[in-house]
Amino acid sequence: MEIAIRRLYDGSDQTEALAAVARTRFVMGLVRSITGRNVYLQLEDEQFEVRNPAWAANLVTGTAVSAYLVPVRHGYWIPGPGWVNLPFQLGPGIRSHLKSMQFDQISLERLLQSRSSDPDEPQRPPPPEDLTLGAAVDRITAWAREHNCPALVLSNEAWSALVCSHLENAAATDFYKEVLDLFGSLSSEDEANELVSLASNVWNNTPQPDRGGRTANEMAPLRPRQ
Repeated sequence: MEIAIRRLYDGSDQTEALAAVARTRFVMGLVRSITGRNVYLQLEDEQFEVRNPAWAANLVTGTAVSAYLVPVRHGYWIPGPGWVNLPFQLGPGIRSHLKSMQFDQISLERLLQSRSSDPDEPQRPPPPEDLTLGAAVDRITAWAREHNCPALVLSNEAWSALVCSHLENAAATDFYKEVLDLFGSLSSEDEANELVSLASNVWNNTPQPDRGGRTANEMAPLRPRQ
């Protein structure tokens, strides 16, 4: 980025742009509120006013965003290239410890690619991709029993009803929030990622009444179907 600035700017403009890049932050913060084209990102006792129409139009309050934030002289920030919106809402426990849960850039990229942070460690297993609702429910049930969470031991019908109650929410964040709330207190990011992945597997295998009983997998197949 510094090389690009030196080629594009000169004089005081270059000095100002380089200073802004030097103060760039890479943070994972909570989307506290959205007003107009401004998104207010909270990181415990810090707040960032991020000005970006695409963020304001697409982000959901209560979720988390990891992004480069570049300061602008008027007191707000703009997002740098490369950012990710986590597909679930954050509970009070995680919100109060966000600073201790910050990603670094390389770790986040490896996470998105399902790669280990250490090249010598085994690669992160791929997310579950079952072919039926029953198989997806069996998988999350086994995980819930292993983690001593009877609230997540539900029937196929109960999981289907839970998914269908959130179908009108295009971002599905309320569904994930309800699943996380049923679990209770998460002990780690890995545990949260596992549960969200299992819940997504259930969602993707649930027949949707307003789509002729087709599942998300059937409407948008990402792999060969048996």
